[in-house]
Amino acid sequence: MKRLPPPGWDDKYRHVMPQYDMLHDADGRLLVNFVGRFESLQEDFRRVCAKLGIESAELPHRNRSDKKSRDTRRKLRN
Repeated sequence: MKRLPPPGWDDKYRHVMPQYDMLHDADGRLLVNFVGRFESLQEDFRRVCAKLGIESAELPHRNRSDKKSRDTRRKLRN
């Protein structure tokens, strides 16, 4: 990461920033109580709702990939 551009670049290139930088302040203190994962989004959403004392709901699944596109991605990785 030493070769990354100087400060200010991150507004344009957030997708390459270490997540640590988004979850900790300048003094290294953790800024969040929970980090959910995309792979378990529905369950993590339920967990957050329960913690907040609000009713959970089923999250819609939009832009679902079909089997053909998954096969293509698998071939590209191998």
